[in-house]
Amino acid sequence: MNYVMHNLNYYATHPGNLMNSIFALEKELKKQGVGTVYVFPEQAAERYWVKEMIAQGATVYFKKMGKFQPGFFRRIIYKHDVRIIHTHFWDLPTCLTFRWIRLYKKHLKTVIHFHNPYPNSENRLKEIIKRFVLKSDAYIGCGKGIANELKCQSFKNVFCVENAIDFSRLDTYTPVDKSALGIGKEQKMFLIFGHDFHRKGADLAIDVLHDISKTNDVVLAMPLSENAPSIQKIRDTFGEIPAFIKILPPTNEIAAYYNAADVFLSPSRSEGFCYAVLEAVYCGCYTIISNIDGHATDIPQIATCVCDDKISLKKQIIAIIEKEPDSNIILRQKEYVEEQYSLKKWVDIVKKIYEQL
Repeated sequence: MNYVMHNLNYYATHPGNLMNSIFALEKELKKQGVGTVYVFPEQAAERYWVKEMIAQGATVYFKKMGKFQPGFFRRIIYKHDVRIIHTHFWDLPTCLTFRWIRLYKKHLKTVIHFHNPYPNSENRLKEIIKRFVLKSDAYIGCGKGIANELKCQSFKNVFCVENAIDFSRLDTYTPVDKSALGIGKEQKMFLIFGHDFHRKGADLAIDVLHDISKTNDVVLAMPLSENAPSIQKIRDTFGEIPAFIKILPPTNEIAAYYNAADVFLSPSRSEGFCYAVLEAVYCGCYTIISNIDGHATDIPQIATCVCDDKISLKKQIIAIIEKEPDSNIILRQKEYVEEQYSLKKWVDIVKKIYEQL
């Protein structure tokens, strides 16, 4: 049996949609007699989901992140007859390791998966060196914007594989109503994720809803940990947390918040690919997004505002306050998201890329 190796600089608290997508790929490859090896940073060893992987028989190794480790990777590649290395969240020392190993293992193929925009170096020499190290058989952008940017940067053999959603995890949750969250039943609840305060456009939403709250009964719900820097940014502006903002505790059952909310806001200034928009739409939550490449602007009749434009955002918010959303449109949006962003579609596209290498 030969193997695909997933080299991941990933050790999030929960496996998330990325790992669930890779797990689905592993199952399909296994049917074809292809195994899967996982290489995580050492920090991932204590994550509950990594321990579960190992307990269930997954082949897992731990690396020192951001180090040149030819001996470590060469042993894995030879032991498991690895034919394809699929790197997620790349770093230069590890990619240089793979370039070194390929000098004497010619049949080895590499794929670099960009989950964030490519950071072009201003220094020409540094950029030349980086491009040499990142030379690969294929490049994947997790959204149209990232894939197009890679092509504009003259990368060859670039594929767009838009992120998938494990919708099943959104179907099981403990419902909560607004009152349980400290929000009035008649209040219009707007939900936003503001952990990355400026990039996510939380400052825009706060400014707009602060103004709107003077004449409308609205609340902006923000799931944030107690010591989140975003909370201090709000206090710096208002002196305290104002009445129209409700800080919610983070939860693993995020579907409960989507289903409690009237509107989900994502006025981001930039995104690699925004999972939250797809999750909100799947949960039937009316959603307003900014018109950036990292958003799924292909969703039918999705409410869209101009990026970094408070007037445009306010117009969309006022429109939904004054008129309830069309339930038929929301249903069509959900059906579209289920079809276009399923794990199966993601797996099928990645498999075809492997076959072309």
